[in-house]
Amino acid sequence: MTFTPEDFDAHFDKWKDWPTTPWNKLLYSTSHINLKRHLDDPPLEILDVGGGNGEDTFFLTALGYTVTLLDFSAEMLTDARHRAADLGFANQVTFIQADVAELSSLFSPATFDAILCHNMIKFVEDGYAFLSNLYALIKLGGLLSVTAVNPHSEAYRQATFLNDLKGAREAIGQDQHLHPWFGKFAR
Repeated sequence: MTFTPEDFDAHFDKWKDWPTTPWNKLLYSTSHINLKRHLDDPPLEILDVGGGNGEDTFFLTALGYTVTLLDFSAEMLTDARHRAADLGFANQVTFIQADVAELSSLFSPATFDAILCHNMIKFVEDGYAFLSNLYALIKLGGLLSVTAVNPHSEAYRQATFLNDLKGAREAIGQDQHLHPWFGKFAR
């Protein structure tokens, strides 16, 4: 299923609230703890691919890293720019509005010390090709951090997140994740 920048722009208010929910606070805090464990000390050049309005980006800039935030949603990047200015991080973040399909034309190989691909791989058509393109942009010895929805875990999500045991039973064996905002299946 293809997603457009307009899909994300239309649901920006839901996205903006998403990191504040208990489950997603846990997701972000766990991710951030793991990043700190595996990243070398600043200075490092980091690419946050599909980074939305900068939740991961601003965690990293607060630690002293320089981050390029790439997203194809104008609404997300506008909010990220405002947040960067409010937090005093405007000089540590480069903002690029582009489709991830353009990565190889935007950056030279081995440009970044680390790349974040958090919660967005489900929105690309060919995950293997996409990850291969990301890998080409990482310097030797660099880090690729990927978090993704497990499409086979829909029954678990129904039971734990939604407390819907009937929905969980019906979702057993499902191999796609129905994105709750878009009403579209994501990989």
